[in-house]
Amino acid sequence: QQEQLKIQQQRKNFDEERTKQQAELVQIVDRARQEMKDHCTRVADNWRTEFDSFTSKLESAVEEHRVQIRQLTEVSKKEVKEFIDGCKTDIDQLVNGSKDGIHRVVDITKNDIDKII
Repeated sequence: QQEQLKIQQQRKNFDEERTKQQAELVQIVDRARQEMKDHCTRVADNWRTEFDSFTSKLESAVEEHRVQIRQLTEVSKKEVKEFIDGCKTDIDQLVNGSKDGIHRVVDITKNDIDKII
């Protein structure tokens, strides 16, 4: 019976030690989970911050290009208008010059005819 009490005491001690170690293991696992959760949260926050920064820079660059495109479009419209106006002026000068030239030829021809007559 003494032997049995000794074995029961050993079992009790073993069970208590096992329960204590299991509790410590649960605490270790819980701490590790919390640390991993905290780490993942920090990483996600850093990524979010980086992504927001990148998105902001990208949006700024896109807007800058839009402004440049608008400016180029306005410049192009202005240049096209100036070119068309220049062509109109050149055509008007050519037409007027041709009219003047024809009138001069007609006048000279009239004068020649008058001289001959």
